[in-house]
Amino acid sequence: MACKNVKMTVLENNKVGLVLATITALDRDAGENASLRFSVRRCTPSNVTSLVVMTSLNSTSAVITAAASFHYKTDGSTLYECLVSVCDSGAVTSLCADDVIVRVHVTGVVDQRPRFDKPGGYYFTVAENQPPGTFVGK
Repeated sequence: MACKNVKMTVLENNKVGLVLATITALDRDAGENASLRFSVRRCTPSNVTSLVVMTSLNSTSAVITAAASFHYKTDGSTLYECLVSVCDSGAVTSLCADDVIVRVHVTGVVDQRPRFDKPGGYYFTVAENQPPGTFVGK
């Protein structure tokens, strides 16, 4: 893996199954020894391992998808980091040769817009020449 950091931004309330990243690695061996295995080794915060799924696409790439919907306000974090490893699946040895950090930044969506509670509007009367800070109404 040439890139050591993968960064992405996800809007909260995403759909389950949303592709967060596709990871690709190369092994210059041939045949069975060129096959690679990808895994999520650790994540922070620790609950993120239940929020992401790693699936191998073929012998050189894998996709990370959202296993749940991220919630900006209730998950307690807006940044999730996972350490992803690629390992040689060859017959001779199984070496984890490289790592990449996948960072997912969750941004909020305005889903509860503030609004005035009187749809008809507010009307107040104030005598002229009142000093600044004079109470007008609420």
